[in-house]
Amino acid sequence: MEQDQLLAWIDEAREADWAGVRIHHCSITELSRWRSGRRKNDRHYVWLVVEGRMAGEVEAHRVELEPGDVQWLPPHREHAFSAVEEAGILGVYSLAFSLPSSSDAGALRGGGMPGLEAASRVRRGATQARALFGMLESAWRAMERPAGCAAFAGAMAQRRFHGLLVALLAEVASAPPAVDASPLDSAMRDRLERYADRHMREGVSPTDLAAHSGLSPDYFSRLFCKAYGEPPRQWLVGRRLDMARLMLRESALSVKEIAVACGYRDQRLLARQFRERFGVTPTEGRRQSRL
Repeated sequence: MEQDQLLAWIDEAREADWAGVRIHHCSITELSRWRSGRRKNDRHYVWLVVEGRMAGEVEAHRVELEPGDVQWLPPHREHAFSAVEEAGILGVYSLAFSLPSSSDAGALRGGGMPGLEAASRVRRGATQARALFGMLESAWRAMERPAGCAAFAGAMAQRRFHGLLVALLAEVASAPPAVDASPLDSAMRDRLERYADRHMREGVSPTDLAAHSGLSPDYFSRLFCKAYGEPPRQWLVGRRLDMARLMLRESALSVKEIAVACGYRDQRLLARQFRERFGVTPTEGRRQSRL
């Protein structure tokens, strides 16, 4: 976005009538094993990740948020997010608000608001955003429970909150659209492969891979096929067999022990798939590799 367009919007928003803006919540939350489910929002959401990692998709575009990342998700965007369990507890500041539809709301109607044409906006490494969110939360609490002269204190807290909100939205809106060129880029593929190898013994499944990537199983499967040229289940079988062949060549473990290490509950299944892929049994493959 052009800097002068952003500055013009900030000036207009500061002078706009904020009376109709509804704040639904503003708080920090710690989550574990959280998943939002696929839905279409009817309000604005702004998230700041403080700890852990969250990942998902917005309008079929993959988005990953790490500590220090802020996302602004405008209304009517289909999205699904979840905490990445490998990253531990997810700590996130969350803000939800609705803008007025009246004609006197000016910039707040959204027509001139920067960032609304994109599926979502993400500001990476927003170092000042945490302080802004902290001040927003304090102002929000003051709006809910004004002290002293209630009317005056509430009005002051509301004015402070709205000013901070404009500053936060302006910072996020100046970022480029959060759309990855490839939903399963090379970095994500590397993480998936390392995850699969670490959890091979436990029998890692396509559903596990989808959960690790923060995507729904069906959507993940479609993206995976485009990225790897084969379904995730077939890819996992190949990964197990390649691991088994390497262990047959470089270890003294028995075929049964290797089968267990590669996630096979039945040694006979390993033998059958190994022969189909390499044309020999595991025992013959070991012998040939040591000639």
